[in-house]
Amino acid sequence: MHGVDEFEKQSVLVVDTHAGSAFALSSTLQAAGVEDIEAVQTLSGVRDRLNRGDDRDVSALILSDRILCGARDQVFRATMDMARTRGVAFVLWRTSDVAFDTGAFERSFDCRIVEQLDESMDSASMAGKLTALLAVQRERRRAVRREAELERELAELRVMETRLQHLVYHDELTGLWNRRRLKETLEVSVLRAANLHRPCSLLLIDMDRFKLVNDLEGYDAGDRMLVEMSRLLRRHIGPADTVARIGSDEFAMLLDNCGRDEAMERAGKLRSEFESYRFYYRERCYRTCVTIGVAVMPPGERRVSTSELMAQADQACFVGKQHGRNRVHCYSDHDPELERLRLDHAWAPRIREALENDRLFFCFQPIVRMLDGAVTHYECLLRLRDRDGKVHLPGEFIPVAERTGLIHHLDMWVVDRALDVLANLPSECAGASVSINLSGHAFRNWDLLELLQRRLEMCWVSPTRLVVEITETAAIENMVRGREIVARLRALGVRFALDDFGSGFNTFNYLKQFPVDYLKLDGSFVVDIAEDRTDRELVRHMVAIARSLGKETIAEFVERRDVYEILYRLGVDYAQGHYLGGATEEPVTRVEVPPLGRRPRTDREELITDMLQDDSAPSGFAGPLRTEPASQGSS
Repeated sequence: MHGVDEFEKQSVLVVDTHAGSAFALSSTLQAAGVEDIEAVQTLSGVRDRLNRGDDRDVSALILSDRILCGARDQVFRATMDMARTRGVAFVLWRTSDVAFDTGAFERSFDCRIVEQLDESMDSASMAGKLTALLAVQRERRRAVRREAELERELAELRVMETRLQHLVYHDELTGLWNRRRLKETLEVSVLRAANLHRPCSLLLIDMDRFKLVNDLEGYDAGDRMLVEMSRLLRRHIGPADTVARIGSDEFAMLLDNCGRDEAMERAGKLRSEFESYRFYYRERCYRTCVTIGVAVMPPGERRVSTSELMAQADQACFVGKQHGRNRVHCYSDHDPELERLRLDHAWAPRIREALENDRLFFCFQPIVRMLDGAVTHYECLLRLRDRDGKVHLPGEFIPVAERTGLIHHLDMWVVDRALDVLANLPSECAGASVSINLSGHAFRNWDLLELLQRRLEMCWVSPTRLVVEITETAAIENMVRGREIVARLRALGVRFALDDFGSGFNTFNYLKQFPVDYLKLDGSFVVDIAEDRTDRELVRHMVAIARSLGKETIAEFVERRDVYEILYRLGVDYAQGHYLGGATEEPVTRVEVPPLGRRPRTDREELITDMLQDDSAPSGFAGPLRTEPASQGSS
C-alpha cells in the first residue's frame, strides 16, 4: 500500500442497510491504508454525497448485497444513473448466503459490477483488490478529463477558426466587408461590365470630420461613430450591392448593374443623409459630412483592372475634397487637379535625384546700381538639369516641391550653396552681395536658421553680403514665426528684400510687419512702363514711399533701354533684367548697359547726362538715392 498519496482526492462510499456491517468494512479498509471512506445506509445519503461538490470525487461505490436485493424502484435506478454518469465504479459487497444474480442486476439497471468483495476475505486481499480498482479509476478519470479538455480546446479552435474565416472578408469593428472582399467582388463586376454589358459603379466615401471626433473625444468615440456610420450605409444598399470599410474613415460601395447617372443620384442622396446626421457623445453633438468619389465602368468598354477603378474613385474623391469637401464628384481624365497629381508623381523623383546627384545649380543675374552702372548684387536663380542635360526653370519644379514636402531640402540647398558662392568669389568681387529666394516654408524652419548661422561662422562671410528675398506669400503663411526668424537673421546682419512689391492687396501691411532693406518692384509694373502711364505713376509713388521709409528699390524685368531710362528718371535705385545682363552660370565683375541690338552710345556718363537734362524728367527730380560704394559691403 502506498498510503494516502495513492488515493489522493479519491473517496470510497460504502452503502449497507446494516450499520454495523458498513462500519466493520470501513474499518477494515482504513486499516489496510484506504483513508477516505464514508458509510451511508440509504440511497438518499448516496445522492447527497454525490451532489456535495467538494474536491474529493467518489471513485467507487461499495454496495452490499442486502441493499441490492431490494433495488427495484425508480429511486434506486435514478441513483445508479447519477453515479454512472459521474464515472463511479460499482463494487459488490457480499455479506450473506443470499442468492444474488449479478447478471440480472446489471441488465436491469444498465450498470456493470467491476469488482466483488466478500466478508470472508482477509483485509490484505480486500485492500489489494480495492487498490487496483482505485488505480484504474484514477487513470480512467485522467483520461476522461483529458478528453474533455481536448474537446474544449477543439471547440475553442473551431470558434477561433470561424472567427478568422470571418475576419478574412469582414471588418472587425463594423462587421462590413473589408478591402479584400471588395476587390474580389469588384473583379466579378468588371468582368460582367466588359463581357455582359452590365455597368458597375464604385463609390469611395471619405468622412470629412472624423479626425475632429477622434482628437477631441478619443478613439472609443471614433469607433462608436464608425459603427453608426456603417449602420447608415447598410440602409442604402440593395441586394446586389456591396459595402465595405477599406480604411480608417473610408468606406466603399460597389453598385452592380448601375450606370453613371444612377450612381451620381444615389451618391447625392447618401451625401445628403450624412450631412443631416448628428453624432452625440457625452452630451456633445457633432455634425458630419462626406466626400464621395464616383468611378464608373461603362458596359462594353475596355476592361480596366480593379486597382485602376479603385484608384479612379480615390482620385475623384481627392478632387471633391479640393473643391471644398461635402460633395460628390465623378472621375474624369481631364480634371485639372489630377493633372497636378500626375505632375507631382513625375517630378518628385526627379527632384530627389537632382538633390542626390548634384543636378541643381545657380544662374546669376546681375543687379545694377543705376547711379553709376556698377554691379553690386547677383540674384541666385535656381535651375535643375535633368539626366539628358535639359535645364528646367524653378516654375516647373518649385510648386511640386512645395506640394510634396521637398521644398525644405531645396531651401537648405539654396542657403548652403549661396554661402559657398560668397566664400569663393574672386577678389575683384569681394564686396558683391548675393540675393536668394526662399519659400514660405523656410520661415517656419528653425533648422534652416541654425544652418545659416553655422555656415556663416565656418566660411567667414559677412552676413551683410547675403540678401534674402521674401514674397508676400511667404510672409502671410506664418506671420508670427516669420517675423521672429527675420528678426534673428537681421540681428546677424543678413539683409532682406520684399519681392513683388505692389502686387498684392496687403503689400503695405507686410512692409509694416517685416523690416526689410529693399523693395523689389513687381515686374508687371515695369514691363510696360514706357507705354502705360498708370504703371509710371504707380512706380513713382512706390519709389516715394520707399524713400520716405529709408529703403532702396530694385526694378525687375528691365528688358529695353527706354524702360531703363524711365526707371532712372523715376528715381529707382537698382535694376535687373536681360537689358542689363542675362542670367549666367558664372558671376561677372561688372556689367555694361547694352541696348537691345547694337549700342547707340559708348559713353555711359553722356547717357546719364542726357537723361538728367531731358525736359521730360519730372520736376524736382534729383537723381536716384545714392548708396555707399559696393566695396563696403552694401548695395
